Amino acid sequence: MPRPRARLDPTALTLAFASDGLHGTTSAAIARHAGVAKPTMYARGGSKASVFLGCVEAEVERLLNLLSDADLQSRSLPARARLTALAEAVIAHGRVHPASARLLHVTARHRASPVADQVDAALARLPARVAAILRRDTTAACADRVAPALFGAAAALAVTAGADVQDDAAMLGTGFAGVLEPAGEGRAGDRVRSVGLY
Repeated sequence: MPRPRARLDPTALTLAFASDGLHGTTSAAIARHAGVAKPTMYARGGSKASVFLGCVEAEVERLLNLLSDADLQSRSLPARARLTALAEAVIAHGRVHPASARLLHVTARHRASPVADQVDAALARLPARVAAILRRDTTAACADRVAPALFGAAAALAVTAGADVQDDAAMLGTGFAGVLEPAGEGRAGDRVRSVGLY
């Protein structure tokens, strides 16, 4: 009877890459976390860079699903509550899955690898999804400006041991609600708003 094929577990791989990223993690450590031999890791995942990219993409998908859930659950609520829900999804993800948050928000970005541009493209999907959600509450130009700031602030809170997730999210929801331009009022360039991040 043939042996079952070993599968690379994305959660185990996230744990391997989270602390030191692509360049700081050895192939032996990756294989050890995945519970497979190095030849098996390469046979199933390709190069170390390919395994890393797959790990980042899996975590991006997980967070995109959480953002979509937050969007669906808050769709009929006012903008401040929707901002809070989006921030809470990012922060809660980090508190529940700290290795995943560290990978996405701290160690994923790098310049020197064959997959650096693909990693950046995967990570860019997160604030882009937030912007797409916010377009229901504000102008497209405002959503495109506010989304990266909201996502970045939530990501910073996601990787720190902070107060209550809901309190942190409510703080961001309140702060960012004040900078949203009402949808359909004038042109986006007619007003200058400050996001107020320091």
